[in-house]
Amino acid sequence: MLPASIFLVASGAAHSPAFLWSGRSGAGLAGGDYLHEVSGADLQKTIAGLTTGAPAQGPLFFPAKTPEVITIFLHDELTTEDVRTLGTDAFPQLHKLMAESPSSLSVPYTTRTSPLRFAEATAVPADKAEQFLQQSPKLATNGKTDVMLIHLPSSSVQAGKRDAFAKHDALVGRVAAAVAKATGGNYVALLTGLGGAEGRKLSESSATPAELGLHISPALLAALLVAFMLIVIFLNGFCCLFSLQTPKKFDEVKNN
Repeated sequence: MLPASIFLVASGAAHSPAFLWSGRSGAGLAGGDYLHEVSGADLQKTIAGLTTGAPAQGPLFFPAKTPEVITIFLHDELTTEDVRTLGTDAFPQLHKLMAESPSSLSVPYTTRTSPLRFAEATAVPADKAEQFLQQSPKLATNGKTDVMLIHLPSSSVQAGKRDAFAKHDALVGRVAAAVAKATGGNYVALLTGLGGAEGRKLSESSATPAELGLHISPALLAALLVAFMLIVIFLNGFCCLFSLQTPKKFDEVKNN
C-alpha cells in the first residue's frame, strides 16, 4: 500500500515518490517502505539490475531472476506532496497494485540531479500503450527483459491536477493489468516523477532562511528570551562577585 509517511510528513514537496511492484514474489525488490532519501541514479541502477539480474549498486534490489517486461511510468509533475495532499482517492489503482501485488516497494523521497535515463528502453506514448502491447505479443514471450517507458504528462493547472492524476492512474491500472496477463505475472513496474530535490546541503544553498521556510516557533522564541535573561542575570552576579573587596588593614580592638 502507499506508505503512511507520505500522508504524515509535509516536507516531501521537493521530492518525487517512487513505487515499484511485481506480479511475482521473487522479483528482487527490497520490499516494504524505504524511508531514506534515494537518488535518481539509484533508481536507474535498480532498473539496470532488474534487467540483467546482476547486483545493483543501490539499496532497492538484490539479485533475482530477470522479469520478462519492465514497465516504467514517468509522471511530469508528480511529487511526494501531491500524493500526501491528494491521498489515495486520486490514486486508487496504484494503491490497489501496491497492496495486492506479491512484491512491492515504496520510496517516498527520491531526488534528481540529472534527468532520468533508462538504457535500451522503448518509449511508448501513454495513449497507445495498450495498443502497443496488443501489437507486440512477442514482447512478453521472447525470453529476454524488455523495458517499456511510458510518459505520463500531467496538467499544469493546479485545479486540474486531481483529475489528471486520476486519469493517468486509471491508465496505469489498465496497462499493468495487460502486462500482467501477457507475461503471466512475470513483470516489474516502476512509477515515479521526473522532478525532485537536488539534495543540496543547507550550508551550500544561497537562499535566505525565509526562502527556505525556516521559522521560529513561539515556544522556541520564549526559550531563547528566557535563556538571554538568565545569561544577563548571571553576568551581573558574576561582576558583583568580583567587585567585592576586603579592607586593606584591620584596626586593633583595645580592651579598657
